[in-house]
Amino acid sequence: MQSFNNEWAVNKAFEVDIATLPRINLKDADYRAVVRHLPEYAKLLEHLFSLIPKKRHSLVDIAFGAFNQGSSTCKDTGWHIDGKMDKDKQEDFAIWCDADDGLRTAFYKVPINYQAPISQPTSIAGRHALFESILKHSLLDEPPELTYEIPRQTPVSYRSFDFHKGRVATDTGKRVFIRVMTSDVIRPKCNRLLVGR
Repeated sequence: MQSFNNEWAVNKAFEVDIATLPRINLKDADYRAVVRHLPEYAKLLEHLFSLIPKKRHSLVDIAFGAFNQGSSTCKDTGWHIDGKMDKDKQEDFAIWCDADDGLRTAFYKVPINYQAPISQPTSIAGRHALFESILKHSLLDEPPELTYEIPRQTPVSYRSFDFHKGRVATDTGKRVFIRVMTSDVIRPKCNRLLVGR
């Protein structure tokens, strides 16, 4: 049996003046490279990494976005989990977001125990089908009793079996989203945006 939604935690607010952060978009960047090339992010990233266990690899995502009504804040606006779905080698994450209501990541409030055996799906469609069978509703639904939008500028730590979702913007707005991850399996990628900075 696998338990879901048991490990995410809301931490104390960590306020940052957004105007001091260089506007850049990075995916799976090496933590040391980000701090070396973008020292303005050092304190925030150090704080986020302090909330999760150390592992072999430390990765950073940074996303600045402007959204119109109806646009997606994330590649996947359905309920999903991050990482490799290996309960013995889970990834750990912390996110921080500055945005208006309706643009910040939401977490699934209710713990779920899933009794069927779980094998790693090999496709996005396979993951979606598995997730719907676990949650027992559409991945796009946001029932108020099950949906917790993270507070502004407040870190949330979580693990590979905590469901969360990006949002479909109900109004226009801007968002700064930062996610850090530690993993023994997933390696950082070379980000050309850092080269030459």
